[in-house]
Amino acid sequence: MPVIETRLLFESDIPSAMRLKEAAGWNQTEADWRRLLSLQPEGCFAAVRDGRLVGTTTVTIYGELAWIGMVLVDREYRRQGIASGLMSDLGAR
Repeated sequence: MPVIETRLLFESDIPSAMRLKEAAGWNQTEADWRRLLSLQPEGCFAAVRDGRLVGTTTVTIYGELAWIGMVLVDREYRRQGIASGLMSDLGAR
């Protein structure tokens, strides 16, 4: 099974992130993704397999409150622990 790499999400990933959100039927815009990246650049994560973005998650911290969002996984790669891995990585950071 190919390895899933977890890394920071970058602005250059936005087109691929838009593909994931469109497949899920969500309504976020490119501006929404940019806002999340600007609010918490160290809190936006990508799951990548063979150079392809297959999952995302974000966290935005407001004082003592944290908001987790954009937990998306490409339908083809679901049920492989990608979202769980992204969430575990959040806790480790």
